[in-house]
Amino acid sequence: MTIGEAKAYLSLTDEANLENHYDEFLFKQKEFFRQRPISKRIYTNQFIKIEQAIVAYEKLGFISRNIHLEFAETTFGNEIKQIFNLYHLTKNQLYHFLYSAESLINIILIGSQLINLETKYAFCFNTVNFSDSQLTLPDPMNVLKDINELNEIGIQFIHQLDVNKHSDFVYLFSEINRVKRAVS
Repeated sequence: MTIGEAKAYLSLTDEANLENHYDEFLFKQKEFFRQRPISKRIYTNQFIKIEQAIVAYEKLGFISRNIHLEFAETTFGNEIKQIFNLYHLTKNQLYHFLYSAESLINIILIGSQLINLETKYAFCFNTVNFSDSQLTLPDPMNVLKDINELNEIGIQFIHQLDVNKHSDFVYLFSEINRVKRAVS
C-alpha cells in the first residue's frame, strides 16, 4: 500500500490530523461492536476492515497505543442459571475492555474474545435440539425469568431441558436459538 492509497482508504485529507482521525476511527469501531449483537460472520468481516485500516495508518507513520491485554479463561458448568450469569458477567467485562481500548489491535482482540465467549456459550446448549425459524433477541431479564421458573419446578441443568415438555419457556429457547445462530 502506498501513502496515496493509505490516504484514500482512510478518506484522509491533507490537512487532517492523523491522530485525531485515528481516535475517531477507533471510536467508530467501539460503537460498531457495542451496537451489534455478537456474530462471528459480522465481526470477522469487520476485523478485515480494521486490519486494512491498521496497515494504512502504519503506512502513514502512525504508531498506535497498544496495551497488552490478558483475558481469563471462561469455563461453563452445566447449571443453566450459572451458565447464563457467567456469560453475562464475562460479556460485560469484555465490553468494559472494549470501551477503554486505545488501539485497533485491542478492538480486534476483544472482538475475538467476544466470539470465543459466544461460541462457548452456544456449545453449552448443543444438546438442546430446538430450532425456530424466527430469530428474536430476547430481553436477558425475560430469559432469567424463564430460568428462575425452571428452577422452581426442579429443572436446573441443561440435560434436564426437554423442548417438548418445556416449550412454554420461549425466552430461554429464543436465547438458545440466537446464540447457536450467532456462531454458525
